[in-house]
Amino acid sequence: MKKSIVFVAAVLSLMTMAGCRSENDASGSQTNGQQEEQPVREVTVPEIQVYTLGKVSESLCRELVDSLQRHYPKCRFMKNVPLPENAKTTKRHDHLRYRADLLNQYLLRFKTDSNVVVGFTSEDIGIDNFRNSAHYGIRGLALGIGKKVVVFSDYRGKRNELSRLVQHELAHAFGLRHCPHEGCVMQDQQGGNKLKNSPDFCADCKSFLLRHHWHF
Repeated sequence: MKKSIVFVAAVLSLMTMAGCRSENDASGSQTNGQQEEQPVREVTVPEIQVYTLGKVSESLCRELVDSLQRHYPKCRFMKNVPLPENAKTTKRHDHLRYRADLLNQYLLRFKTDSNVVVGFTSEDIGIDNFRNSAHYGIRGLALGIGKKVVVFSDYRGKRNELSRLVQHELAHAFGLRHCPHEGCVMQDQQGGNKLKNSPDFCADCKSFLLRHHWHF
């Protein structure tokens, strides 16, 4: 009789353990599925803060801030600051041009945990030792992917492309890399001007930016 009771208890114990294992496996699969279906959304909304560098048209600055506010909930102009003397390139003697990387380093003084810093200048900017050139002129540069600091210039290019240029560099600042989709604002410019044929972000890039509180 005792052997029968022990045998029944052992069987019940094994059945209980199997049921728990099955329940845990099902629960784990469900959790993993939910994580894949619901991409993480940035919790806080960092404020985009615009600083003008050197002499910049007030109307152009207002136009810039207005264009940003159409796509982002928190954006404002902060103040004008002088262009740092040490940011002038030494690789050009026939033309005044500022190093974009050093301008971004200068803008870091305004960076906090809750903002995105945008520097805007009408002076020419570029990068030393880039694309087989001692100093290569550019339109904008992010400090790094996801670093939330960016500088750009309206010195070259058309004014009606300015908002797309800002969107491109800001998207880098929020963490987006170059996009392979033809016609997307995030295409690599490759030394040319693809923005004139890039009216909008592709669906994949929009999905990323929507999770960072952009709206379209």
